[in-house]
Amino acid sequence: MEAPSLGDQVEARLRAVGTRHRAEGEKRYLKSDLEFARGRKRHPHEVVAWWRHGRIGASGVTMREAVKYLPPQDRERLMRAYREKQPAEH
Repeated sequence: MEAPSLGDQVEARLRAVGTRHRAEGEKRYLKSDLEFARGRKRHPHEVVAWWRHGRIGASGVTMREAVKYLPPQDRERLMRAYREKQPAEH
């Protein structure tokens, strides 16, 4: 009999405390962030404003997608702020 892997243990704990309602809420939240990030190419100024309004908790995937088409200076500034968990400078 094999011992459960760390991944299996983590998954079991998460399943024990998770609820369908919470999972649906998290899914909606992530979906809205990703939909926003996909529109960033046409409206880069909105990405910068989005960050200034408290998106410090965004996922790394969302951030990388959101800043993908920003000018290099803005992209570097926002990713640095994200890594440091700080608001972006203006």
